[in-house]
Formats: sequence, C-alpha cells, structure tokens
Amino acid sequence: MRSREGGASRLLARRLWVSAELVVTLGAVLLLLVAHQLWWTDRESRAEGGRTVQSLRREWDEPAVVDDAVKEGRSRPSASARADRMYSGPARSASGHHV
Repeated sequence: MRSREGGASRLLARRLWVSAELVVTLGAVLLLLVAHQLWWTDRESRAEGGRTVQSLRREWDEPAVVDDAVKEGRSRPSASARADRMYSGPARSASGHHV
C-alpha cells in the first residue's frame, strides 16, 4: 500500500516539476519577444524620426514662395511661427471652435 502512495506522490511531483519548467520556459520566450518588439519599435521610430527631420530641413531650406499675403503687403509669419502653428494643433476661436 505504501509503494502506491509513494508512486502517486512521485507522479504528482514530476507533473508539478514539468509544469513549472513549462511556465518558466514560456515566460522566457515571452520576455524575449517583448525585448525584440521594443528593440524593433525603437529602430523603426528612430528611422522615421530621421526621415522627418530630413524632410523638414529640405522644406525649410527651400526658397520662400511669395504668397498672397506678401503680394498684398502683409508680413509673412516667420518659420518658427509657422512651426508653432503646425505643432500646436488647429487654431481655435475664443468660443473654442476651430477656426
């Protein structure tokens, strides 16, 4: 009778050990996948940022186009003012509506 209980406890211990190994292995694989995803996302975002910077540099280095405001004698906003408008979102009136 005793050997049967010992065999059952050994079987339970073995199943528990195998389950623990599978959980640890699965955790390690998931950790590697997350690390790879973070690395790849960082690589892609740096490349996209570099392309954006180059595009802005080319755009800002182009000769200024004479627009209707300049033809009418009004001053044209500076490059920094245009950039501020570009990054601050759409203009809003005092009532909060888009202009």
